[in-house]
Amino acid sequence: MEDNNKIRVGITHGDINGVGYEVILKTFSDPTMLELCTPIIYGSPKVAAYHRKAMDIQANFSIINSADDAMPDRLSILNCTEDELKVELSKPTTEVGKAALDALERALQDYRDGLIDVLVTAPINKNTIQSETFHFPGHTEYIEERVGEGQKALMILLKNDFRVALVTGHVPVREIAKDITKELIMEKLAIFHRSLKEDFGIDSPRIAVFSLNPHAGDNGLIGTEENEIIIPANHPRPVKSAKAFSFRVRRKGLNEMEIFVLQGDKENPLDNMIPFRYVVTGLKYDKKKKGKSIVRIQYSYDDNGVINVEARQDDERTNLTVRRDKVPEDMSKYGLPLDASQNQP
Repeated sequence: MEDNNKIRVGITHGDINGVGYEVILKTFSDPTMLELCTPIIYGSPKVAAYHRKAMDIQANFSIINSADDAMPDRLSILNCTEDELKVELSKPTTEVGKAALDALERALQDYRDGLIDVLVTAPINKNTIQSETFHFPGHTEYIEERVGEGQKALMILLKNDFRVALVTGHVPVREIAKDITKELIMEKLAIFHRSLKEDFGIDSPRIAVFSLNPHAGDNGLIGTEENEIIIPANHPRPVKSAKAFSFRVRRKGLNEMEIFVLQGDKENPLDNMIPFRYVVTGLKYDKKKKGKSIVRIQYSYDDNGVINVEARQDDERTNLTVRRDKVPEDMSKYGLPLDASQNQP
């Protein structure tokens, strides 16, 4: 395998009696596509040649025996079928379904082995591909089981900068309402949020959740799913978290403890957004402990997303005074705080 920095894209041919080869070959008839990646079709060279001739598509390809043999700046085809396949456009057959599955399984094995970086799948016939090893309603569920390693898949549709993720997948319309739960919505939102950050490079994703019923149910008149499931699943849940900090109280002078609320997950705390600053006052000096003290901070936010901060010193039952103060414009004088993962609420 020649070393190059281009992404190695595996492409399964899907149903050979469908549009798969036409779309693939027309895509790579544009030579500029080969500047972006090294494509490897998992399919049949003979079937590809048939479609190329039938559609009069100007696209050249090389036949390889292993993904290791794929060369940059070339469209390669790796043969995944042992049987002679007859192309009958638009006709569903079990032989064609088996050929689609053979290509998919070979591509996923190469993905697991690190021979390709990403997988693109041409359309399959979900009926003819069914077998003892494939009993799924679509690609999404099959790939989730084969390479997900326990992680859940998410179907995302996109065009330009507009991205739509689906809560439910390949289920009949009559079953959608009963499949939607608060837990499922929250699970999909978490996956979508992570994907927007990690895959699309969006630092602070904003996600709008669509309703299920017309007019969002009109407060229960046209459906209750919005009021009972969808809106509660998207409403901030009350959260409480308490942490203890070591603090040395001075015998004389001003004793204040500052708390900064960070928004973000950057390794350097000062690289995150700092929306709030709280100042704790009223700390008492203990002569026996020589000023050494433990300050317990409790953070919470309610249903409306309002942050509340409480503080206690040592084992005192009375709360210290906590006031919200302005965040300094210049944070450089604060240097780097302690481990952000320990000190963030």
